[in-house]
Amino acid sequence: MAELETGCVRLGGSQTIGTYLMPKLIRDFKTAFPRVAVQLRIEPTRQVCQAVAAGDLDIAIVGGEIPPAFRSHLQVRTFKWDELVLVVAASHPLASSGRIEREALQKLAMVSINSCSTVYAMQEAALLQHGIRLASMRPDVEANSVEAVKSVVREGLGAAFLSRTAVERELEEGSLAIVRIDGITIERPLRIVTNQRRYMSVATKAIYGQLLRAATGSEADGDGTRDGTGTQLLAASPTSMNQADALDGGDTSISTARIIAKNERRDQTSARDSTAEIVPGMGVNTGRSTDPRVLAMTTTDTGAAPGSDESTEAGGAPVYATPPSEKLPNIDLRLLQKLPFSLVQLSAFRLVATLGSFNSAAEAMFVSQPFISSCVSKLERSLGVKVIERQAGRGACRVTEEGSLLLRYTQAIFSLGAECLGALADVDNVEGGTVCLGASQTTGTYLMPRLISMFSSRYPTVNVQLRVDISRRVCRAVAGGDLDAAIIGGEVPAELAPYLQVIPYSQDELVLVVSPQHPIARQKRAIIDIEDLYDLTFISPDENSSVRQVQESLLMKAGIQWQFVIAASAGLTHGHVLELSGGYQKRR
Repeated sequence: MAELETGCVRLGGSQTIGTYLMPKLIRDFKTAFPRVAVQLRIEPTRQVCQAVAAGDLDIAIVGGEIPPAFRSHLQVRTFKWDELVLVVAASHPLASSGRIEREALQKLAMVSINSCSTVYAMQEAALLQHGIRLASMRPDVEANSVEAVKSVVREGLGAAFLSRTAVERELEEGSLAIVRIDGITIERPLRIVTNQRRYMSVATKAIYGQLLRAATGSEADGDGTRDGTGTQLLAASPTSMNQADALDGGDTSISTARIIAKNERRDQTSARDSTAEIVPGMGVNTGRSTDPRVLAMTTTDTGAAPGSDESTEAGGAPVYATPPSEKLPNIDLRLLQKLPFSLVQLSAFRLVATLGSFNSAAEAMFVSQPFISSCVSKLERSLGVKVIERQAGRGACRVTEEGSLLLRYTQAIFSLGAECLGALADVDNVEGGTVCLGASQTTGTYLMPRLISMFSSRYPTVNVQLRVDISRRVCRAVAGGDLDAAIIGGEVPAELAPYLQVIPYSQDELVLVVSPQHPIARQKRAIIDIEDLYDLTFISPDENSSVRQVQESLLMKAGIQWQFVIAASAGLTHGHVLELSGGYQKRR
């Protein structure tokens, strides 16, 4: 295919693969075919498979299980096996020995990735075979971003299970070390996914053949129909069907970071109050605050564009709601004794609405699927409305308008319940408790780990949980009471503004960076003229990123506008964002 001079290939990858593996593969492809444009889309496994099935992506590599709903449309081949390893900071006591007894894991300070991720599901399944329950290993810090987990581990706050592919750089640099667990090895297959019903373009065939050769060492022919080792088609495991990779999309950074607080009355535990003492620049009194409107830190990140129609958790329903605590004096207590639903029914409904299927909800609750169906059916009969619309033959469901309304109040009920339990647990434990922090992608990856390290050194008995997500979802979590504080780099959604208190925190500079091998980097002066931008190939987040919007706005003021971009759809770090075709043109 040496004659291939044009075309476009749309690639997809689940979070870890897209961030750490795909850039190397695309670099090799671009070396052979420099004129072919490459688009990289990084999302959870389920969304990537859905995009391939719908024809929005040509090829993808995923690390999670293939959702049953898309299997009939997809061809799946093993690409390689990825090991999940236990890593610690180079300064950690275990780094020198490099080994640990499995019984000692229960006492090890852990940094965990979010329990909804594919990596977590595989860790849990593998460790359970050795009699170790991952759920019982309560993490000292929890994050839903691999990069954030790595940053926290490098700060010496604990050990973490991570993909070896994701930590290769840190292992080479010596900032992280692998700790082997006696008798335990965890591996997962990485899979190439294509749409078996769609035509492959010449460019797609070229990269598909490259992937097969990289996977098998065979000379697969260009159209990808022959595999030298006869790689088998894989059927997804019956367990964890709907698990997805950790974090769906985020972004890189933004110019202004903001502190956001909830405007509603909410009692804070001593641990939550003490966060203000350790975070610089908050502009609040140190010591335990008595103000009922204690600040909740939130950073604005680059996820969806401000005001964009970003999908919400379930059926488009926001996850925030005004806590009903201030209305309690007006509630007829006789009504409370005759509520037409139970917490178990609400829990089943909430999981179905959030996960999108009855089977996934049953797996999450460790119960049978008929039990979940029975709970939802009884709830619907008691309320006299339809809250879930079943979709026959697809194994999925949709939340109705009435269900979206119910979901808002269900989230508020469980949020207040969790807050109540936390407050009760901390009544006699001034130094204990849990702080739930949030951050947008860049802030959560590079700023929050250092702040958490400072906080933990002062309050070692306080458990810290960190949620890294796009700004919109972080703001919703603060408004809904799921997070105590957050720092974000993007704009606060207008519909959440009444529920949040926002305080400017710091300024972040956006800079133009190149590889050390780039011709510009070898110049004596690391300065270029505006006209030089026309000759550069750019790497950029996609059009929904706030970093991209700030970038375009500033360049437009200088008479430069974005012309054509193929961008990565997820917020990546360490230079892994791939924008391999694009440029600027003078504004007319």
